[in-house]
Amino acid sequence: MGSRRTVLVVEDGEIDSESLTPEHAALAVVVASSDDAECYVFNEDTPGPDLVMLGAERVGLLIKLRADDRTRSIPVVVLTDTISEGEIDSLYRYGANSCLARPANGEEMTDLVATAIHYWLDLNLKPGAK
Repeated sequence: MGSRRTVLVVEDGEIDSESLTPEHAALAVVVASSDDAECYVFNEDTPGPDLVMLGAERVGLLIKLRADDRTRSIPVVVLTDTISEGEIDSLYRYGANSCLARPANGEEMTDLVATAIHYWLDLNLKPGAK
């Protein structure tokens, strides 16, 4: 894992991206609005993110990620305020890899993002992994 990995967090809430990077020296955390995120993900001049985290209200971006061959395999974690069975089922149908309840405050949100990063980038075995 010699190359720098990137996590795109599409979130308007409080996330302390500085506190996420010390234990992940080869990690860049980009926090962006929905419009900026779309420009970032589909920019031909930059490699795409290794993980995307976004709010359930940004389901349109999830659908676009899954519709494009270049971004289809990027893991997407969806943060949701409501925990309704119908919403969760829909998010998985649209291609979410994971759905998590959005925490109430910024510190808990930062902790949740750090935990998800650790799971998806450090522990999860991807297709083609040796």
